[in-house]
Amino acid sequence: MVQFNKLSDKHTVTFETPPYAVRLRADTTRVTQAVANLINNAIKYSPEGGEIVVKLEEDMNEVVIIVSDHGLGIPKEVQGRLFQPFYRVQSVETRGIDGLGLGLALTKAIVDAHGGRIWVESQVGEGSTFYVAIPKQEQEAVNERSLPAGNTTE
Repeated sequence: MVQFNKLSDKHTVTFETPPYAVRLRADTTRVTQAVANLINNAIKYSPEGGEIVVKLEEDMNEVVIIVSDHGLGIPKEVQGRLFQPFYRVQSVETRGIDGLGLGLALTKAIVDAHGGRIWVESQVGEGSTFYVAIPKQEQEAVNERSLPAGNTTE
């Protein structure tokens, strides 16, 4: 387990990966951007700080990236709109948080371009977990990337 504390003084970002190399055919730059968007949102919407956990899992058909926080959480009734461009959850707690509402829409577009899925599980006051699942099959127009083995942050 590696901790990366350069993004925030109040947060700890922990990466958990399998003890072996996970291979995924993907546009490395875009998938990294999607994960960075999720981590940045986890930091933004966890104003009190705390741990953010990024996990990498795989099964026979897909690689799943999971980003969890213990922040504000998202009401169930708006979770279906989170991935729409310019949509932002409006509440007293989120009023002072900067953003245009494009990060999750962009993340969804990246995941969609890879033939993947994105979804969220969240409870108000308890935090959120975002899941990105990308199929392992070969895809055209993407670069092969071997994600790091073990618990590294490369």
